[in-house]
Amino acid sequence: MRLMILGVAAAVMVSACGGSPDLLPEHEVDMFEFGIQSKAEWTPAAPVTLTNSGEFSHTLVITRDDGGVVFASDVIGPGETATVRLDLEPGEYELSCRLVAQTEGGDLVDHFEEGMRADLTIVE
Repeated sequence: MRLMILGVAAAVMVSACGGSPDLLPEHEVDMFEFGIQSKAEWTPAAPVTLTNSGEFSHTLVITRDDGGVVFASDVIGPGETATVRLDLEPGEYELSCRLVAQTEGGDLVDHFEEGMRADLTIVE
């Protein structure tokens, strides 16, 4: 009888913790020349780890379908990571890097135009 009561108490504690914001799944975004890799679907609120595995600095900008910016990170240098907490409404978004950098030869390189973008759906 004592083991059964302990088992029920443990099950209640585990289910009660399930809704804690600290236990939400974490999403990862990898940025590199010239792409962004991430799962195509995220839950609405979760910590997001941004990793720059490329050779150049990048940013992460998240926009709605109408083009409105809902998030913009600081510049993330090569080999750096940052963790942010986002709370996005369900819907369609785009992840992108909006940096424009000048090469040693003087040419401008627009990371967005070079393909640094990915679609994202926030699901309930």
